Amino acid sequence: MMRAGRLPAGFAGVLAVLTVAVFTSAGTASAAAGGHARPGTVPAPLDLTETWSTGSLPDPGGPIAFSSPISADLDGQESVVVGDRRGLVYAFHLGDPTGSPPAPTAVAGWPTTDESGPIDSTPSIDSSGGQESVLIGSGNDADPTTGGYQAYGPGGNRLWFTPATNPAPDVGVQAGITVGGLQSGGNDAVAGSLGQVTYALNAQTGATLTGWPFLNTDSTHSTAALADLYGTDQNEIIVGGDQTAGLGAGQSYTNGGHLRILNAQGDEICRADTNQVVDSSPAVGGFLAGGATGIVVGTGSYYSGVSDTDTLKAYNSLCQLQWSDTLDGNTYSSPALSDVLGNGSLQVVEGTDRGTGASGSVWVLNAVTGQTIWKATNIGRVIGSVVTADLTGLGYDDVIVPTVNGAVIFDGQTGVQVADLSPNLGLQNAPLVTADPNGTIGITLAGYTASNQSPGGVGQIDHYEIAQSNGPAAIGPGSWPMFH
Repeated sequence: MMRAGRLPAGFAGVLAVLTVAVFTSAGTASAAAGGHARPGTVPAPLDLTETWSTGSLPDPGGPIAFSSPISADLDGQESVVVGDRRGLVYAFHLGDPTGSPPAPTAVAGWPTTDESGPIDSTPSIDSSGGQESVLIGSGNDADPTTGGYQAYGPGGNRLWFTPATNPAPDVGVQAGITVGGLQSGGNDAVAGSLGQVTYALNAQTGATLTGWPFLNTDSTHSTAALADLYGTDQNEIIVGGDQTAGLGAGQSYTNGGHLRILNAQGDEICRADTNQVVDSSPAVGGFLAGGATGIVVGTGSYYSGVSDTDTLKAYNSLCQLQWSDTLDGNTYSSPALSDVLGNGSLQVVEGTDRGTGASGSVWVLNAVTGQTIWKATNIGRVIGSVVTADLTGLGYDDVIVPTVNGAVIFDGQTGVQVADLSPNLGLQNAPLVTADPNGTIGITLAGYTASNQSPGGVGQIDHYEIAQSNGPAAIGPGSWPMFH
């Protein structure tokens, strides 16, 4: 009962809305009746400068794809960290580029060199040991029988490696490893594998926690969220997954997927089944009526013609469905929760993909009801997850959308396009927004420079800054500045 290899490498594999159209050069933005968007308002373009680029990375044929860049302080300076399909993990300083054209300096000891399997997992940071270490999974759908869970010290040295022991040969870890408190009193780490189990580990040692692994009987691409859902000062684990018809662990399953909530001891609290896989990573926040905690997650596209394809779903903390919307394309990218309207509440932001040769969209929805507020269409395939930040200082978050033709930025209130970054860079992951060392807002894109439909070329990381901006204010409450 396990399905790895579902997502081809590089993916070389609708609501009724009364609209008032605002046309832009790259897409069409439309606002739902009663929504907050201001028809006809055209925000000024953002003033962005590309301050550095790595140029071609040493990964021809195995570039950066699904692994999203994150920020870390490995040596007293803020850096960007990301993995590639060659199996390398890179760390570059955000500030003080050198050379002509400007290029970033690598953190000493990076990239890593052990190449334990291709990396499509997004790195995470553990600082519970007094210095920051990088946790990341290896192995992916194209190579699921290699890899596992691993951690690297601030100098790029591998601290530990924990293989997944599965009732099947697939041991890779494509999901991001989520770091937080579960059992050890410090930080722990949890992620599903491409086999049939999910592991929770001590983040400092890689040792398996008591009660784990959890047998979920199929592969997991979803990166888990941790949250104290029930006010007990104990985190629960919220994660999506895949399912194949049959018997597993004494239970009968049908084709599709599920959202699960597990406790810290590896027991299932509740499960919501769908007839489509749940590859998206859940977003958790107080967005339901009365500020109640909700969970929003997208599905996938593995099972053809089923009703939960292309859906975005909201659940409460008991796995009870609150609303479900069918969008205009695949929703395997992860949703963001963000205050794009500037009204002090959270909205749901989701990108969609309609496949090779087609275009995608980005949607902003009312988080309580699922009603569309605005959407922008015809912007290129959206495979990676959207991020948000207040890029203008106007008190609301703007939306940065990765596509296979660079990143597109939309004004949060109106849905009007205000910037287009690195159109020759293919992106299948989430951008990174940072408060840069010089005080500006930084935007980092990590992708590949080959055919924009399939990452077979070389990796590249580009970094932009917004002139006269206030970095710390941009990523304040209500923003969603990085993957997950």
